Amino acid sequence: MKKKLGLQDEFALALAPFNPVKGEHRDWRIQTAIGPLEVTLYDKDGQGPWIACAFLDVEKARLHFGVSPSDFFKFRLNPYSGKWNFHCEEWACRVRPSKADKQAAGRRMISAFIEEVKYIILPGGKQ
Repeated sequence: MKKKLGLQDEFALALAPFNPVKGEHRDWRIQTAIGPLEVTLYDKDGQGPWIACAFLDVEKARLHFGVSPSDFFKFRLNPYSGKWNFHCEEWACRVRPSKADKQAAGRRMISAFIEEVKYIILPGGKQ
């Protein structure tokens, strides 16, 4: 019987096409057209899984997304720090989600993250 993959393993597999390298501030770094993006999947904090991301070139990310500091609460991108985090939004409505619900939501979040990253990756995922 095959062992089921955990979210960390699934995340690593999903990142593989982007040629990730060890990050300086987070677990992984991938090269995008906006510059390096560092990412870590957190799934042990009891709030449900979430992906911590930050663009290292904040100005370039602001320009790409068209975000100004006055837009702080409108967009995923933090225009000051370059943070671009992904959360499972459904956790706000649940007090105690089951492990299976957390896993399923985590998979959906990883898929949404990968789809967004595909649009900002350099051709061929070159580092």
